[in-house]
Amino acid sequence: MTIVNYTPTNDSNTLYIQYTSSLSDLITQIREHFGPDISFDDITITPEYIHTRCLTYDCYDRSDYDNYLVIRRI
Repeated sequence: MTIVNYTPTNDSNTLYIQYTSSLSDLITQIREHFGPDISFDDITITPEYIHTRCLTYDCYDRSDYDNYLVIRRI
């Protein structure tokens, strides 16, 4: 059995951030990804608990999940 891992992929409308040290760092990452003119009225920020490790191995092991902030352009 092959154990498969997963890393969420950013695209032009979605940014996944697993770690950030401050609000200033978060804002910097958002502006770097979406451009310096992005308005905070044009994005949503939600937490997601994403299964990233051992996808084909077991049903639920909480150490196989990671917390992400998911920023989406609306």
